[in-house]
Amino acid sequence: MPTMNNIQIFHSYKNSVSLYWNSDTHEYRIIRDNQIWFESGPFVIHFNQTYYSSAPEQEIMPMLPLYLIEQYQKIGNDVIFGLFNKLSLRWSYINTTNNFIWETSFKIFQEQSIILFEQYFPVDLNGMSQGNVRDTFKYVSTAFPRFKVSFNETDQYLIDQLGHFTFLDAWDLNMRGIGLKNVFNGGLYSGNPLLLYNLTKLDSNIILSSLTNFMTNFQTRSPSLNYHLSCGLHGRIHQIEQSFSLTTILLASQSKQGINQIINLWVKLMLQYYGK
Repeated sequence: MPTMNNIQIFHSYKNSVSLYWNSDTHEYRIIRDNQIWFESGPFVIHFNQTYYSSAPEQEIMPMLPLYLIEQYQKIGNDVIFGLFNKLSLRWSYINTTNNFIWETSFKIFQEQSIILFEQYFPVDLNGMSQGNVRDTFKYVSTAFPRFKVSFNETDQYLIDQLGHFTFLDAWDLNMRGIGLKNVFNGGLYSGNPLLLYNLTKLDSNIILSSLTNFMTNFQTRSPSLNYHLSCGLHGRIHQIEQSFSLTTILLASQSKQGINQIINLWVKLMLQYYGK
């Protein structure tokens, strides 16, 4: 994979979607059609009733620093999705090379237009809950991936201008329209997909959804995280056990693959993944 100015570039199948990772700033971008579709917000985890962020100075509420203590790469072959490059990041709330508490990984596939975002927890974590009321589902206790969305201002990011769609009643709002910056309530759960599409080029679209642990893996505009689109453990989870993991899938369309086709492909891949 190419590298320039401490930025590593990973391309998926036919370069339909690419990941740009900046090892200096700990930021990443998702590129398609030579445009920045998604620009990352900081990595965040909440446990022991405390927030930790890879960039506390960018947050709207006080957070302690989250330290990147190790970064490594590997290549492999998934029985369903095929060959991949994997970039893994290990995080600690103490600035030491030992005892990471969270691992986040990008898995970029060479035979599919897919990027997986994986979270792995090597130790038990407690004190993750942010409340027991239903409204707590709007929050997440981990954020990976996390994408910036404008808030009560002019459009700053391409994501503000994309059309979006999901199955009715999956989001607490009627989740159809333009611009995620106007969507604040509720979130996606139970593996429901969020489709984002270019309004002027309907075969240019991306699906985001949970791939594993559907009842805990949420997509929401978390109020505690600048209302960024955040994927991870929802805010009512009290604790997780050692070796717990969850995965979010990003599936990009190919040329002449419109909304119906990409939804059908997503369904097919999910069924294959679970041996149906």
